[in-house]
Amino acid sequence: MRKALKAQGIDVPALPGTQTSTLAGLANLCGQAGFADITTTTIKATVTFANFHKFWESQTIGYRPTTRSSMLWNPKERESVVLPL
Repeated sequence: MRKALKAQGIDVPALPGTQTSTLAGLANLCGQAGFADITTTTIKATVTFANFHKFWESQTIGYRPTTRSSMLWNPKERESVVLPL
């Protein structure tokens, strides 16, 4: 959704925790907490949805910074973001 918003020229706010969500950022946080010999790794997960409506519902929860503004969109604005997805 963030990519679709950016493609439409919409300013997308940074997600909270973006700087610390990388493997290096996580290792740094653990090091600051006093942990030593830290190893990080990526765990890949696949999420499936029954249909597009269920996907869209999960992406437009109002407490997220990215989607809070989407609740103010008119139908044409919403369509311009949804169609590219």
